Amino acid sequence: MSSKKINVMQFICPSGFYGAERWILALVNSLDTDRFQGDMVLTSPDSNSDNPLVKMYPSAVGDTHVLQEYGRLSLRTIPELCRMIREKNVDIIHTHGYKSDILGLIAAKKTGIKCVATAHGYESNPAFKLGMYFKIGGMALKYFDIVAPLSPELYEYCESFDIKPERLRLISNGVDLTEIDAMEPQQAGNSSAEGVRYIGYIGRLARHKYVKDLVSAFAILAPKFPELRLRIVGDGVEKETLELQARDLGLAERVDFLGFRDDRLNLMRDLELFCMTSSSEGVPRVMMEAMSLKRPVVAYNILGVDQLIFEGDTGLLAEFGDVEKFANQCEKFLNDPASAKLHGERARKLIEKDFSGQSLARKYGELFEELMA
Repeated sequence: MSSKKINVMQFICPSGFYGAERWILALVNSLDTDRFQGDMVLTSPDSNSDNPLVKMYPSAVGDTHVLQEYGRLSLRTIPELCRMIREKNVDIIHTHGYKSDILGLIAAKKTGIKCVATAHGYESNPAFKLGMYFKIGGMALKYFDIVAPLSPELYEYCESFDIKPERLRLISNGVDLTEIDAMEPQQAGNSSAEGVRYIGYIGRLARHKYVKDLVSAFAILAPKFPELRLRIVGDGVEKETLELQARDLGLAERVDFLGFRDDRLNLMRDLELFCMTSSSEGVPRVMMEAMSLKRPVVAYNILGVDQLIFEGDTGLLAEFGDVEKFANQCEKFLNDPASAKLHGERARKLIEKDFSGQSLARKYGELFEELMA
């Protein structure tokens, strides 16, 4: 193999700073900079994007560039992306999400470079217009050199677009443990106010996340645990609906909507339980972060989650839509701190073994070298 570094451009059209964006950081923070380099390119309606990716992307890997975004699909971005690929002598473009898949594929074909797509997830039962964009993005995947789904469910989703088997590569999600282990020592589960206990969720407030089920489960728990509060960290289209739901249930004073926060890991460390009620996921990164912090997890038993949570071992599960069972599982942990701690410790061991950023970078490094061989 040549001593020249392989130049891999990361390209994303972000809607915020969530799982896919943090996944990119987990990958590049663990890449071998003696073998790989590459800039980060993202689109934004504002050329002065304040997306944390701009500041957090490691300079040892490459620079960050913001391209002007024009509408939902933003085809006018392609010439500028092609110019950048040629000027930077990019070998591979690595895309993340349906929009960047479409734009990145066209740019790769125009410039004659390799293209890799990571399938992070998709929304079940999206609105018609968004569903059409997802379909176009899925059709684009057929023409990538490699498509790498993060979970078996996403692998099956990609197969539905008739992608050639040799172009599909299942590479499980990963979390950057160096970021978590670098945090200041603090006993997990502490509350900011004496006598207060927190459970919560961190992530996008999208319809398929079904955070409304978590609020309903909290309504069951609240009378039994007067000291308990629910923290919901993140933004999204469902936020106002969820706030109204909490008010209608008489829980407005006990449900904290904190919006997007840079200190999500510190907030997560204060939770006694991390809760996830999604209808569809890849292998959820935010759940891996919670497990890395030894936070006990209660979740709906869906594909993707089942790669991380094994009932009675690394967490507790309820079937999708069973709010009462979900609340009961939370109650088990709240009433038995020793069991909660044991589950959290087992969860951390699973992440170290199978879902670390270092493992992620090794597998993608092999993939990039294979493409350039």
